[in-house]
Amino acid sequence: MLKNNLGFRYGIFALSCLIAGGLFFMVWFKHPFSYTHSDFFTFWLAGKLNWTGQDPYAEIAWRGGHHQFGSPWIPNPIFPYPLPLAIFLTPLGLLSFNQAFAIWIYLAINAVVASGLILLSIWEQHPKIKHFILPIFAGILLFRPFIVSLNNGQLSPFLTLMLVLTVYWWEKKQWGPGSIVLALTVLKPTLGLPIIGLSVIWLARQRNFTALWGIALTFFALFVIAWLRNPAWVMQFLAGGSKKLSSTFGYSPNLWGLGGAICSHEASCTVTAGLLMSTALVCATIFIIVRQYSTLAPATILSLIIPTALLITPYIWVYDQLLLVIPLVVSMMKLLESGYPYLLSALIFVLMAILTWLLLALAAWGVGYDYGSAIIPLLSWLLVMVVKEVKK
Repeated sequence: MLKNNLGFRYGIFALSCLIAGGLFFMVWFKHPFSYTHSDFFTFWLAGKLNWTGQDPYAEIAWRGGHHQFGSPWIPNPIFPYPLPLAIFLTPLGLLSFNQAFAIWIYLAINAVVASGLILLSIWEQHPKIKHFILPIFAGILLFRPFIVSLNNGQLSPFLTLMLVLTVYWWEKKQWGPGSIVLALTVLKPTLGLPIIGLSVIWLARQRNFTALWGIALTFFALFVIAWLRNPAWVMQFLAGGSKKLSSTFGYSPNLWGLGGAICSHEASCTVTAGLLMSTALVCATIFIIVRQYSTLAPATILSLIIPTALLITPYIWVYDQLLLVIPLVVSMMKLLESGYPYLLSALIFVLMAILTWLLLALAAWGVGYDYGSAIIPLLSWLLVMVVKEVKK
């Protein structure tokens, strides 16, 4: 009875979100807006060039595409992501920009909604789980990274869904599917590589060869698909990525950004401070992974890894923090299991969402840079550290 009741509630909520997305979809086509200055234009143009047989790593084709389709903002000299992503984005090239953007946002909204529902389903047998539906989705809707992700047309909603599916399948001991989906996060390597790398340490400590083979074979498949399209893509991608990193290093909302703030953005000091803080955090996370590998659930392990990756990667922006939906929801559920007061656990996400906007206000009133938002993943990491010690 409980399971059926919860299924009904989840179904109604999912249906309402789908309807909301559908309304957005219809309004968009009736009153289209120009978002050719958004990050989504990068994804759409990659799909368009790939569909027409052009190389997204060719600077002439990349800049020419911006001019041809009316985007004066050219933040990258070439496509700044791995070639397999451009290949997967090829269907976007069949659509006009406005149509593609509307579909992308529609899918992004539903990806985040699905992420919340899938995470909740892990604890669906708990009698009080229904009381957490509203707080969790209120937190998501108020969460600044969610709003920014939609406004920019970013990948974050889909990366969040990939990691949620990994959590879900690993919690169900379905290591193969979970590992394949985890490996696909390498399509955004600045986040995917540290998340995968730390996860591999945990999987190796467990001697979980099924999961390790799943990651390795997915990597191999992605490389072969892209190599058949352009054998030189890796070197071209790395060359373009190094230029992008050099122009933004020390200003991201992570430990490197905090290092830049501490050092007034003096280069050698920023590198030293960021490296020391990142090394300390990575060592602490690895120590926990190695020492408690057999006692911590996959949801808790990934909830530690995700904020660690957000803090140590050299290049992220606030929309990437949408991945923190996972450690925040997992922490709420762990407190629920331990019998803590409802308000203590239910308000975690909402309070964190409010803090994201307060930090933006402080940045606007202060130095004008948003590296103070590194506090959000840092607090998420500390929260998981505390919650994992709570006894049921």
